Amino acid sequence: MLLIKDVYMRKQILGLIISSSPLLIKAQVFLIDKTSTDYSFNEKPFEIDHKVCYTVNAKCVSDSLLMAIEGTKPLVFFKVFDYKKKQTIKKPLHYLSLEDYVKNDVVTKLKQDLYLHVTTLGNVSHIPNINVFDSLVIYDGKDYKLMTGIIEINFYNLIDFKQTHIQQCNQTIINTMAKIAPLSRNERNGEMDVDIDSIGQIDAYGKLYLIKKSGDLYTFRWEQIERNEDNPFDYYYREFVYKKDYGIVSFRSPYFFRRTGEYDMEKIVATNEYYYFK
Repeated sequence: MLLIKDVYMRKQILGLIISSSPLLIKAQVFLIDKTSTDYSFNEKPFEIDHKVCYTVNAKCVSDSLLMAIEGTKPLVFFKVFDYKKKQTIKKPLHYLSLEDYVKNDVVTKLKQDLYLHVTTLGNVSHIPNINVFDSLVIYDGKDYKLMTGIIEINFYNLIDFKQTHIQQCNQTIINTMAKIAPLSRNERNGEMDVDIDSIGQIDAYGKLYLIKKSGDLYTFRWEQIERNEDNPFDYYYREFVYKKDYGIVSFRSPYFFRRTGEYDMEKIVATNEYYYFK
């Protein structure tokens, strides 16, 4: 599948590009209905140093739905930070369903991401593939279970293809056939980063690179040059391990929590330490 498109013929996409302003947490209930046959679900809690993060993979598996959203195969990954426990509640009166979120938000963004600039292979779209909510409800066919905290939602596009150039990628495609990107140590912070000097730095916005293969496990690193230091969800390295036919099985991240700051206002902050949740 070609990712390179003539952007001059796609000018309407440019109007949808927004700046990378800090994300606001949405005071809206997000509902996952696990009885849906359009998706496969995998749930797993992680606990490291008494910090609990609850995760959910929602992978689109419906052939009819995939045909309707041709060109995309969505995987939505939920991380519930500052998680305490599930509470049984009545069905919410107002909520955003997984189906509506994928149809109205995810698919639109994934399709925009398929376009790259012809001459540079840089991303056309710079809209982050992330949303943040404060409430998640999971319906298992019997009960509605409420989880509160800081719910970070990332979404990806499961497309396998052979690259002609390592930069033939974007921030959302999980491509298990991609070229493995070389790494080099960052002298400033000691991190192992994608070696931009050897592959050519052609995009200041985020791109997702495959950095390791091991059986059916694929490690991806999201690299970005320009970061918004005022947004804790923008200013950190993203790395995760994807397992075929399952979803994301582990990831590296700071831990997000609420803290009262100036004028007694709550804000979301991130730990300085990174944790391997696996």
